[in-house]
Amino acid sequence: MINKIFFNLIANCNRSLRTLLLGSFRQQKIANEIVKLIFKFKSKKKINILDFGSGYFKPSLAELVLDQFEKRNTYPNFICADFYNKKEIIRLNKNYKIQHINLRDLTNTKQKFDYCIVSDTLHHVKKGVNDLKYLSQILIDLKKKTKYIIIKDHFEYNYFSRTLLQILDFLGNYQNKTNLPKKYFTPKTFNQLMNLSNLKILYLNDKISYYPWYFIFFNSRKLHFITILKKK
Repeated sequence: MINKIFFNLIANCNRSLRTLLLGSFRQQKIANEIVKLIFKFKSKKKINILDFGSGYFKPSLAELVLDQFEKRNTYPNFICADFYNKKEIIRLNKNYKIQHINLRDLTNTKQKFDYCIVSDTLHHVKKGVNDLKYLSQILIDLKKKTKYIIIKDHFEYNYFSRTLLQILDFLGNYQNKTNLPKKYFTPKTFNQLMNLSNLKILYLNDKISYYPWYFIFFNSRKLHFITILKKK
C-alpha cells in the first residue's frame, strides 16, 4: 500500500513537471522530423504506417504526425502498437487504429506497411542495448512487414551522457511503468545492430535538438539521433 502511494505521488509529480516544462514540444519536434523523412522517401500518395512502441502521452506522436500529414493534404493509414490494455485503447483511440503489441500476430498478417516508426523504444525493450540479438530479431520481424524503418533513439558517449539520458527517461517514463534502461546505444553498437538485422542506413541525423533551450545539458544534439533504414 505504501509503495503504491509513493509510486502514484512520484508519477503525478513527474507528469505535472513534464507538462509544465515540456508540454508537447519534444513530441512535436520528433513528429516534424519523422514527416520530413517520410516525404523524403515517399513514392506514392496513400501510405500505410505502423507506429511500433507508440507510448501513452497525449497528444500522441501519432496525432502530431497525422496533423503534419493533413497540412500536406496527405492521409495515411496509421496503426499504433504498444502494451495497451482495453481502457488505454479506448482513451487513446482517435482517427487511427490502436492495438496491443503482438509481433507474432503482426508478422502473420497479410498487411504490409510502407513505414514503421520506432521512436525512443528499443532501449526500453527487456534488456535493451545489452541484448542486441533480441533487438535485431524485433527489427528483422518488422522489416518483413515494412519497406522503411524510422528509428528515433539516443547515443551515449560516457558515464555523464548516460546519466543525463537516464534522468530524462526517469522523468519522462516513470509514471508509465516503462522499463528504464541501464545503457544506450553508441554509434558502434548501433552499427552492430544494423549488421545483425541486415539493415542499411539511408539517412542519419544526430544534430537535432529536441528540447527547449532551458534544458541546457539535456539539450545536447549529439545525445539524440533519427535515422531511416531499409533492408540490404
